[in-house]
Amino acid sequence: VSGFKFITEIALKAMSPGINDPGTAVTALDYLTILFMKKMELPVQGAIQMKTKDGKPLPTHIWLNIIDFDTLLTFVLAPFRQCSKHDVMVTLKMLAMLQFLVSRTHCSEANREVIIREALVMKEDVEAHLTNSADRKRALDLVEQIVSSKEA
Repeated sequence: VSGFKFITEIALKAMSPGINDPGTAVTALDYLTILFMKKMELPVQGAIQMKTKDGKPLPTHIWLNIIDFDTLLTFVLAPFRQCSKHDVMVTLKMLAMLQFLVSRTHCSEANREVIIREALVMKEDVEAHLTNSADRKRALDLVEQIVSSKEA
């Protein structure tokens, strides 16, 4: 969780009015995408077995106190949405992250529902804050692709 928090804080500081560096926020979203992808591969609860570099199981297990995917995604995206609702590139990158995650073969149905919900929340911000019609259309098209993944 600390990796998510650390990267999110860097991105949010970059989006502050005094710094105004959306490039750093976009890069942070790339790293967060990787972390969320790995998060979806972890068990929902319990222990994981340690493996050697060549994949052989070790007798060691690590017990995890896991924050669920839903909580973590909301924890990361809510402040991003507040700080960047007028920034097209960051908004598109957040939606691209959701689209990437929902398309992974290991995306469970529960995670898919969470991702779709977050995309629909972002849709409200897009409709309210992106004033350029081309930018709005691009973002809404991404939302539609995410939502339609449920039927795939």
